[in-house]
Amino acid sequence: MAESQGIAATGEPYLKTIKLDDVVLPEGDDMGIPSEDDDDEEEEEIQTESGFGNVIVVDNLPQVGQDKCDKLLSVLKKIFSQFGEIRDGGLYMPMEDAKTKGYAFVEYMDAEMAAAALKTTDGYKLDKAHIFKVNMFDSFDKYEKTPDEYVAPAVKEYSPREHLQHWMMDERGRDQFVIRWADETEVYWNDAAQNRSEEVYRRSFWTESYVQWSPRGSMLTTVHRQGVAVWGGPNWNRLLRFSHPGVQLLDFSPCENYMFTCSTQESHTREPAKVCIKAFEMRSGTMVREFEGPITEFIMEGDKQGLNWPVLKWSGGEGD
Repeated sequence: MAESQGIAATGEPYLKTIKLDDVVLPEGDDMGIPSEDDDDEEEEEIQTESGFGNVIVVDNLPQVGQDKCDKLLSVLKKIFSQFGEIRDGGLYMPMEDAKTKGYAFVEYMDAEMAAAALKTTDGYKLDKAHIFKVNMFDSFDKYEKTPDEYVAPAVKEYSPREHLQHWMMDERGRDQFVIRWADETEVYWNDAAQNRSEEVYRRSFWTESYVQWSPRGSMLTTVHRQGVAVWGGPNWNRLLRFSHPGVQLLDFSPCENYMFTCSTQESHTREPAKVCIKAFEMRSGTMVREFEGPITEFIMEGDKQGLNWPVLKWSGGEGD
């Protein structure tokens, strides 16, 4: 599709000039991108029902006698207290025949602390023989309900995918371009021979900030507060959605197999701003990697201009 995208879609958007709070969208129209607020509500309901949403279970611990139990508890407390306050008596290792059983329960003050501990310590290598396996206490109820016999999933009815290169079948060999004005987004054929344009598709409130073509012109990306949506095909249907609250920047791999999204969050203290970069696989929509850290880890030393996007470079092979 076309190289020209309007001022807001040049590939170098500056969202600092856009006041997202002033954008008014039609009621209930979130482009189908799940909101983190909705997820939080669902999680809270589940935690209330079980009562153990703030408890994790740490497996693959050393089995030690009573003489070394206090030392092991001290080591575990030092590791897991980094993620939040542990309740009084909230670190417990069951014992049998005067030896620990090789696992422990850790109860935090809230579920967010437990989730952070799970994310970071699952797979933590205590020593050569002991690598942590961490689960939420609530997960065991789910595992117990897993049937012993395998049940094959239902076969989904085949539905043809959108023809993302349909525009290349144009008899006149025209390209397409997109323009943005006010709350409108419009896609046009670029008819250079006739020195005119022809409208293909238009939509109001299609994006909250800007739109961006994929490198091969197969897809058009819209950016929202909750994340990114990708559109394409002759009917401009939504193909995929990617959750990344506060997303500001995005970058496709050359072969359109992957996409990076980026957000920055200013600190209210003297600490540097925080950066979050997510990598998605385009065929499935799955997030495959996430990079988080202070902005100083993503810029060159001494660079005072801030984040220079994109911060990651693709190798350019067919796998990209």
